[in-house]
Amino acid sequence: KGGKALRDQERAKQLTSFLQTRAGLPFHYQLFCASASSMSPLLDYEWVSLVVNFEDSEASVVRARDDPSKLFTLKLATNNDVRRHEAAMHKKVADAEFVASVHSFGPASSEVFFGVSELVTGTLRMRIVPDQGIEDDDECWRMTAQLTSGVADIHGKGIMHLAIEVQHERKI
Repeated sequence: KGGKALRDQERAKQLTSFLQTRAGLPFHYQLFCASASSMSPLLDYEWVSLVVNFEDSEASVVRARDDPSKLFTLKLATNNDVRRHEAAMHKKVADAEFVASVHSFGPASSEVFFGVSELVTGTLRMRIVPDQGIEDDDECWRMTAQLTSGVADIHGKGIMHLAIEVQHERKI
């Protein structure tokens, strides 16, 4: 109120968290920046909810304005060489089966890079029970086939995916 800065750090932190998680402030700010150009693909979406927030990026669920039943993932990140390279690699494998599709990407402003992609609702890690694997054998083989097909498609396009790794938990 009154345009004065919040001096209470805890209240400021709570307000920031609320604006990010409940109101989609970063999305709406980028939408405001993009509104200077009627060509921005960000204008085709409305914010739904925050998925995750990191220091240099965040992911949110967005909805297509022309078809509210279509949900996507929006990633906003620092505009740098790493993000531009990541987008170029996604573009190169755009038609690979079992690889999340990226619908549009580019700079939202000079500081922020965006990507709109297929909404993935869960991770493989969520399906694997420690020391047991995947309970349903049919689901295990289906997921294994999808994962290996996706990796084969990526490798077939000349890209070595280095983020796939087996993780073992140490028991002490």
